[in-house]
Amino acid sequence: MIIDKYPFTKNEKDIINNVVKIVKNKTIGKYEIYKYGLYTTSIAAEILGISKNIIVRLDRNLPIKSKKDINITSEEILKLIDKEPGIWLSNLYDNLEMKIITSKLKNDKSKIIEYILKNY
Repeated sequence: MIIDKYPFTKNEKDIINNVVKIVKNKTIGKYEIYKYGLYTTSIAAEILGISKNIIVRLDRNLPIKSKKDINITSEEILKLIDKEPGIWLSNLYDNLEMKIITSKLKNDKSKIIEYILKNY
């Protein structure tokens, strides 16, 4: 692969590979911006002919920038569900993250608790 022929750093290779993934999918939405970041998605947007203003606006309107921004802690979830920690907790956080990013769940503690109680 051509990327291996040049002395790119690991970070540069990651950016290049992620730009390629985004371009292959031919779409950039909230999830891609959240997952890959503004810099990487801006490069892909330029390649795809998507206005950088659209990408910046989507980035500004993201309800969270990382899992740390989700308005409930692991400890609170464990008390709520009364279960031993495990992979299920990571999966639950992944689910919350996706629901919040795609605007299917508000990043509001009471809404999150309601969602968890209903679905878990």
